[in-house]
Amino acid sequence: MSLTEYLATLASPMQRANVHATLTTKVLYNGTEVIRRHELIERKVCEAGATVAIVNGEPGLMDGEGRWMDKRAITQRGLDYARWLIANRAFWSYQPGERTPTVDDLPPGAFAGTQDEFEGLSPGMRREINRTARKLGGAR
Repeated sequence: MSLTEYLATLASPMQRANVHATLTTKVLYNGTEVIRRHELIERKVCEAGATVAIVNGEPGLMDGEGRWMDKRAITQRGLDYARWLIANRAFWSYQPGERTPTVDDLPPGAFAGTQDEFEGLSPGMRREINRTARKLGGAR
């Protein structure tokens, strides 16, 4: 699922523009890594199994390990995006519990780097490289 698909579900061009601006804002993740807000939400929901929950009367995201991100960090638009991702779980390219690919799982020529470079990537990035390579080059 992607931000583009989510934006296509919104009613007006102005609403799409406002949501796009909010979700593509760069934010700090783990104190050092700067990523776009929608990527943070996708990581939390699609990789860490986060759900939208209410703690002390405040909505936010609770991941599978009990880490909490409140509405101030995610924003209401981000929570709406998270709800949409959760509702469309059957269409994720990654399903929770799925094995993270290794360089040996890739079609030939799909990754030009070394095995160490591939394994240094985040699990989500490795899955995305594998998914895209198979989509473009067919399954091995």
